[in-house]
Parts: sequence; C-alpha cells; structure tokens
Amino acid sequence: MTADLTPSARILIVEDNVAVARSLEILLTYLGHRCAATASAEEAERLDHQLFDLALVDILLPGASGLALADRIAARRPGIGIILMTGSPAHLHHPVAGFRRVLLKPFRPRELEEAIAHALRQRRRVEERRLAPLR
Repeated sequence: MTADLTPSARILIVEDNVAVARSLEILLTYLGHRCAATASAEEAERLDHQLFDLALVDILLPGASGLALADRIAARRPGIGIILMTGSPAHLHHPVAGFRRVLLKPFRPRELEEAIAHALRQRRRVEERRLAPLR
C-alpha cells in the first residue's frame, strides 16, 4: 500500500458501523485524503455535496437505502465519484449499481485504493469534457 498513488481527494464516508467507518477514516487519511463520516443517509443528505470529490457509501444503511442515497448524490453533483460497499454478495449484481464500483466487505486496503484512483480518474474525465467547450 502506498500513500502517493492517488491525488488527495475529499471523501464522504457513509457507513453505519462505527468501527468500519473509523477504520476507513484512518486508512484514507493515511493515504492523504480528507474525510467526513456519517452513519446514515439522512446525515449525509444534510451535508453540502459540493465539498466532496467522492462518496463511499454502504448499500445497507438504517432508514434510507445507500443505493437511493448514491443516486440522489449523483443527481445533485454530476461527476462525483461514487463507490458502493456491501457485505452481501447479492448486491454485487444489483442493476442499479451497474455503473458504479461495488466493493464487497471486507475488502483489502489495496482494493479501496484502486477503486478510489479509478473513480477520481473518471471524475477528472467528466470534468474535462464539461469544460472542453469553454476552451
């Protein structure tokens, strides 16, 4: 695991398991990212999504679904990177999640690091296409 593969990003973590959320914060901070963690979709909805480059969202959250939250974040902030997490292999083939990366928990730090790098590259391409007509 290296801390310099990916440019620094502002990452929203939405995970109801406090130990998992804290572990993710520690790992992502070590990798050079800035993080904010919430335990529910409702908490995440109250945040300004413009502040984040990427959202790391658990699919099974108390109350509102992580899939629904991911869709709302993407609608409000086109181009934001979204990585879904789940402990259930059944969610890996969910049709709504088809356009996003889904990590099966527990995942290795390297898998997360690669997923973040991929999501940030995609986000950068979206931004470049959006700005291309202005050049």
